[in-house]
Amino acid sequence: RAAEDNTVDESDKAFSETEIQHIKDCLKSEPLKWETFVNLLIATGVRRGEAVSLLWENVDFASGIVTIKTSAGYTKAKGCFIGPTKSGKDREVPLTPSMARMLKHWRSVQSEQHLSRYVFNRDDSPEMMFPDSPTRYLARFGKKYGIAGCHPHRFRHTFASILTTNGVDPKTVAELLGHGDATVTMRNYIHSNSEVKRKALTTFAAAIGE
Repeated sequence: RAAEDNTVDESDKAFSETEIQHIKDCLKSEPLKWETFVNLLIATGVRRGEAVSLLWENVDFASGIVTIKTSAGYTKAKGCFIGPTKSGKDREVPLTPSMARMLKHWRSVQSEQHLSRYVFNRDDSPEMMFPDSPTRYLARFGKKYGIAGCHPHRFRHTFASILTTNGVDPKTVAELLGHGDATVTMRNYIHSNSEVKRKALTTFAAAIGE
């Protein structure tokens, strides 16, 4: 995994659907930029660097599609930089209606502060935010609301797990995540949790007439 994903083991586990709803409720009390940023991670499964480098020109409100073309990173040698996605390919990710509305609202508020080409700019300028800012923010957010393992990449795992456990085929999930091989998705991003296990047993019980 990329350097941005090197975290404690807890961050490799998917949040449950109940935990995601709690996180979304907590975000309503947070600054709009961060509420929008984290909801985008939840709703699309994009990587942290992909969200940081996202440009407004790649958000098509008419079609409801975000095109992921780049990813932001940081090294001591290069400093902050923007490069291609991890796969080296662009991909299109549909937005839910509520996510599109939130982005539109954020764009309106953002434009009153800065005219930025970046969807998520720095608080004090129209430039791209530092690539590690979301990780630091979510660490504070998790501590504030008692949410363990709150890390950007964990939402990517959650996105994949929720889609798969609700019947979306692995190939489609892999395409949404930008994986060339669905086996990578199944091996690294699909996780069982108590809700999934209960659902599986309920399905089994129904199948045998209980």
